[in-house]
Amino acid sequence: QSGKIKDMLEKAMTIISPDDINLPPVKTIIKLLQDYLVKKDKFDIKLFNKLITPEIAPTFDLAYLVDLGSLLTDPKVLVRELEKTAKEIKKLSLKRKIGEISTKISRLEDDKKMADVHSLREELKLIIQKLNEIEK
Repeated sequence: QSGKIKDMLEKAMTIISPDDINLPPVKTIIKLLQDYLVKKDKFDIKLFNKLITPEIAPTFDLAYLVDLGSLLTDPKVLVRELEKTAKEIKKLSLKRKIGEISTKISRLEDDKKMADVHSLREELKLIIQKLNEIEK
């Protein structure tokens, strides 16, 4: 809906990565959009819509038809909301990773595999640091 979709997507992708997206249709749409914008500088919904498969169409339609209202009239508000949303996605992703690693650590401790526990604790520590940086 914005003429600056390429810039907005690039800005969001400096905060998140495709792996942070948990929903397969959303991940697919973002990948399609990235690929599309490598070839085209301007977003044309008619051209992009040809790339949308029936499996992801409901998700895309929902996202595309969201009323952005005042966000479109004030570019500063749009950028702020984009950054806020991207950071929330990143936080959720990091929290999910923390949970997964914590579960692995518990299982490995039960199996007395302390060398693996140590490396996972180091990984966990780095993820917690990233989460703390984002929450500042």
